[in-house]
Amino acid sequence: MLRAVFSLDLKHGWRLLVLVGAAAFALSFGVLTSFAPGWAAAAVSVISETILSVILAAFIAYFAMSLIGILLARLLRRENAQIRTAIDSMAQGLCMFNASERLVVCNSQYYAMYGLTPDDVKQGATLTDVLERRTAKGTFSRDPHQYRKELLAEVQRGRTTTHDVTAMGGRLLMVMNHPMIGGGWIGTHEDVTDRRKVEQQRTSMEQQEARRA
Repeated sequence: MLRAVFSLDLKHGWRLLVLVGAAAFALSFGVLTSFAPGWAAAAVSVISETILSVILAAFIAYFAMSLIGILLARLLRRENAQIRTAIDSMAQGLCMFNASERLVVCNSQYYAMYGLTPDDVKQGATLTDVLERRTAKGTFSRDPHQYRKELLAEVQRGRTTTHDVTAMGGRLLMVMNHPMIGGGWIGTHEDVTDRRKVEQQRTSMEQQEARRA
């Protein structure tokens, strides 16, 4: 989902850049040939006026595209910073992998839940890399290769998977992996320690009531 947002912004930004360049070129070329005929003859008599108009119009278009490009880059940086702030403010841990099994984005909660740092798991790391780092930290107890095989099979089927894992400090996390259209998946990691304790207490009380009955 986040990747789609980024791609959409970039796509629209580059379209705008091309449109501005084309419009600036057409406008400047039209002005030079219509309202300033003969201007080039005074500059360079050996080059045709049309060629000089094309060259000057191209320079004007390039300047306009550069200016719009700078503005778009600033806008995208600001939007990316806002999105990063939003995902880092989530109570859940979040990570997203693309169709090539590489990490696209990961929030600060995810790092904290598994005792990781941004240097441990960088953008572009493979799923295997992430699982091996978690294994080294003691927050992943399964066989990484078998887990990867099972997860990818479910993602290819378009199925959301849910399971519990133990994180730092013995906290219990519910992990949900949601397949994305076009490949890849988004993983959410929610601390359900207190919820599971309440459920266990309720189950225990119901069993005691049943025995008394």
